[in-house]
Amino acid sequence: MRLIELGDRGWLEFVQGRADATLFHHPVWARLLADCYGYRPLVAALAEHGALSAGMPVIDVSRPFGGRRWVSLPFTDRCPPLLGENAGDLAAGSVELATSCKLDLLELRGGLVDHVAIHRDAAFVHHEVAVAANERENWDRLARNHRRNVRIAERAGVRIVRGVSASDIETFYGLHLRTRRRLGVPVQPRRFFRLLLDTVIGQGLGFVLTAYSGAHPVASAVFGSWNGTLIYKYSARDERFAKLDANYLLLWSAIRWASENGYHTFDLGRSNVEQEPLRSFKDGWGAREEPLAYPCTRFRDRDVARHPELRAVGLPHRRRALLPVCDVRVWAALASLVVTILLSVTATSPSSLALAGGRPAASADPLPLPGLRAQANRLTDMMGQPVQLHGVNRSGTEYACIQGWGIFSGPNDAASLQAMKLWGVNAVRVPLNEDCWLGINGAPAAYSGAIYQQAIRDYVALLNQNSMYAILDLHWSAPGTAPATWMAAMPDIDHSLDFWSSVAGTFKGNDTVVFEVFNEPYPDSGQDSAAGWVCWRDGGTCPGVSFQVAGMQALVNAIRATGATNIIGLGGLAWSNALTQWIAYKPTDPLNNLVAAWHVYNFNACSNVACYDTYIGPAAAQVPVLATEVGANNCDQAYLNTVMSWLDARQQGYLAWTWTAWGGDCSGMALISDYSGTPTAYGQIYQTHLAALR
Repeated sequence: MRLIELGDRGWLEFVQGRADATLFHHPVWARLLADCYGYRPLVAALAEHGALSAGMPVIDVSRPFGGRRWVSLPFTDRCPPLLGENAGDLAAGSVELATSCKLDLLELRGGLVDHVAIHRDAAFVHHEVAVAANERENWDRLARNHRRNVRIAERAGVRIVRGVSASDIETFYGLHLRTRRRLGVPVQPRRFFRLLLDTVIGQGLGFVLTAYSGAHPVASAVFGSWNGTLIYKYSARDERFAKLDANYLLLWSAIRWASENGYHTFDLGRSNVEQEPLRSFKDGWGAREEPLAYPCTRFRDRDVARHPELRAVGLPHRRRALLPVCDVRVWAALASLVVTILLSVTATSPSSLALAGGRPAASADPLPLPGLRAQANRLTDMMGQPVQLHGVNRSGTEYACIQGWGIFSGPNDAASLQAMKLWGVNAVRVPLNEDCWLGINGAPAAYSGAIYQQAIRDYVALLNQNSMYAILDLHWSAPGTAPATWMAAMPDIDHSLDFWSSVAGTFKGNDTVVFEVFNEPYPDSGQDSAAGWVCWRDGGTCPGVSFQVAGMQALVNAIRATGATNIIGLGGLAWSNALTQWIAYKPTDPLNNLVAAWHVYNFNACSNVACYDTYIGPAAAQVPVLATEVGANNCDQAYLNTVMSWLDARQQGYLAWTWTAWGGDCSGMALISDYSGTPTAYGQIYQTHLAALR
């Protein structure tokens, strides 16, 4: 096996001559990844009689301290090697390549025969639809529910527009931001889609389909199209229009396009085995489901897990998206060296010892921060004095650990908190990951369990030392053995009760800590419905949720059973935006120490004063309403000032999303451009508002 450059004419001609090649084998796809993320693209190939006979594109994702790692291909669901007559030759060649290049890991996205040095990971399934030339045949394959939903969208007047322009990509990206934000996962960088437009769509190898209700885009998807295979690559929708079922009409339109243009395969991509609703959705299009294995070679006796960094696609901070999982022993040795150096200078630098131990010391002992309590519809301290929280979210602790590259995103030291204090911040919300706290479901040992818990304890202690309150919320969770790599619809009965028993047991006695039991509930497909509210309070079997739910009453009971007296925050339905029935379904708390957690963004259903007055005001008249997430993805100063002023008038607190320097424009909703507290244009709005209150 030999390595050739991606731009080698021989590789393009070989790929063009293969009926089984897809867009992911085409040089444009690897070039897109290389240009966007700074990777090095190559082709590993076999040749016979001077012509290529088998091969695969590969990307070098190696980074300092992370070992040598090649993947074929990252950010790609399935890209099996293009085999020759003897598949074993490529398998043996792959092992030889990994050995000769001294790779720590060579991972393939599907395919390849067994070999003693090749391991397999089949945690996924792959769906493909065999597209028929006859539209009726394609229609008859659809599940009854899918056909019904297509007709619902058609009767509602939804129209599908195919486009290949920059404006089409921008329309998709707006929905992409909304969807990723709703799911609690990092967004894909805008630069990626702009490059995709130039590199792929601009070459006639893809397009965008967008569903409109009137003039409003309600769903959109990006497709790759080449060599007879249409690939459903990225999708997004506006959840406020879910009842239109526009995504069903959109995918049916994609199948019709494929049929009309002579395509034989519609690739619906990869799914986790545990994602049964998603698998059922794909099955309903008449798709064939097959196990998807990722063969890989592992060397140097390293226990290298499948790349978590490759699941971090679209992390707003570019360096994070590139950084592979590193050998924990290397980091441990490096950390030990740093600690030794720091300890050696403690005689001349009093703060160094604190830094070495991970607990930065304050210059003087501050006055103890009083605990909080819910009194009527206000937060007060233990002396009965009103307290209004003005804070920020500190995103990172919900995803860095499970993705295997750390616990915090950015610094977690005293200097970073001083920057917050200069803004007038007196509270910080710390999102938590269920698996990382409990140390389960494959959470990386270096960043989970006791290590993760200690890091959170230290950070809360540091917040308190700096006169800041802490809000801990369960942000990412998952049932059963599924890893907590996303924001679930509701807490799960399998782990969430154990999570809160442990968290409450850890922080009981410290009433400066508020427990927000779940980030953004959205049972019943995010509808503000009676069934959703029953599920919210009581749990069990719930509409729109594939697992058994731990209801809010059970979570309150679990926390109080530990003896913890902390305030408990409960977000409402529709991603914590709806509080319409919060009072009616309020759980019983023997301490009556509950607050309504509220999330409000410019893109939420309830995002204007009339709605606030009608649906949030009644709750705020009876219990404290704490807006634990406030933001605007368009830097709308008037909107932000309006919602904050509405809360100020009622002396209710709020925390802006998010104190994370991951760059980008307003759509990323990063308050700062660096951790010294330099505001972005979006952050300047919040900083100015807080300054006016002092």
